[in-house]
Amino acid sequence: MTDGAALENKRLSDVMLAMDVVDTLRHRRLLVERELLSDQRDEQLLQRLREIYRSQGMEVGDDVLLAGVEALRQERFTYRPPRKSLAVRLAYLYVQRGKWGLRATVALAVVLLVWLGYTLLVSGPAAQRLEQQVALLNGEIDATTERIQKLEQEANRIESVLDRYADDVPAEYQEVAATKLTGAKTAALHADRLIDSANALNQEANLNSEDFSGRAGKVEEKLKQQQALVSQLDQALRQSRTLLADIDSLKIFPSQLTQLKEAALAVAKERAGAELAKQYFESGMSALLGGQIDQAEAALLELRSLNSQLLQSYSLQVVSREGEQSGVWRVPERNPDARNYYLIVEAVGSDGHALTMTVTNEEDGSRVQTRKWGVRVSERTFRRVAADKSDDGIIQGRRIGEKRRGYLKPEYLVDTNGDAITQW
Repeated sequence: MTDGAALENKRLSDVMLAMDVVDTLRHRRLLVERELLSDQRDEQLLQRLREIYRSQGMEVGDDVLLAGVEALRQERFTYRPPRKSLAVRLAYLYVQRGKWGLRATVALAVVLLVWLGYTLLVSGPAAQRLEQQVALLNGEIDATTERIQKLEQEANRIESVLDRYADDVPAEYQEVAATKLTGAKTAALHADRLIDSANALNQEANLNSEDFSGRAGKVEEKLKQQQALVSQLDQALRQSRTLLADIDSLKIFPSQLTQLKEAALAVAKERAGAELAKQYFESGMSALLGGQIDQAEAALLELRSLNSQLLQSYSLQVVSREGEQSGVWRVPERNPDARNYYLIVEAVGSDGHALTMTVTNEEDGSRVQTRKWGVRVSERTFRRVAADKSDDGIIQGRRIGEKRRGYLKPEYLVDTNGDAITQW
């Protein structure tokens, strides 16, 4: 080793020892504070330092000890933090990234969770509801506009046929037809005015979520006014259609009533059937002259039913099937001490199938379409049929009446007044 290198090592060793002296003095803070109060006590402090190092087996020269004391006074080996500039702050942040990075990640996660919760539970559903309201209102606007267009087309069709609509009505009903045609024209004219008013309120279905809150109120108010006009328009056109339908009835009902009356008279084999045919015919024609189309239609239906009844032929038989009742009895409300007896019957046609009949229930006066009903008979007849069935489970004499073509009612083979029930 050269002399220069040895000298350099010695200097480094002295510096290291001086630093150790400073460190020792810092750890002996009470000693320093007491001994550094004045320069006169330097010797005492040096003596103490010598004792400390000797106790550790070290011999430190006075020049090193003095250098250490002087360094402590000058704070040469004291760490002084750099000035807190931007670069220093960024360096601190980088060094401490383990701490603030975790906190930042947790904070970011919390913010994201809050944002997601708000989006999914609050803002999302609210936005969806708003979109639904926008779509619903736009849809109503479009539907109302389309409805007006369809009604306008219908009004145009009605107006195109009004002028000569009653020309084919028979002469005796021309006055009635003229009155109804006037009503139809008045309703059509009213419909035209309503169409103009409704079209004046037309609006574009261009609402969106951004301008909905500002425009919705006025748009809805205008739409309600338009929808009210559409309702009145629909009613006016319905009235016009009904009156035109009445005129159609005046054209065809007279001939239909006549044909059905003649058919009933041709098939009727008894006076009662013929009288009913004439009664229904006269009722219908009278209703037409009075413009009462509903009553005329009811008479027409009665004539059709009468013809069907006259044309029917069937055998009236007691029901005799396993699991089904063949007869019942009732205690009438007006006479609790009495009993009314009924045989459960059906009308069997020539093909062997039961027919659907219109039967009047004597208990409440209702007319019911049914395949089975109860015919009121005498107690003697009821007992006889019951005994017949209890013998072997089969009713030998099931046929209790016969309905022939041209007659209104069946000819009964048992004691009965023909009254019936439809429920038991």
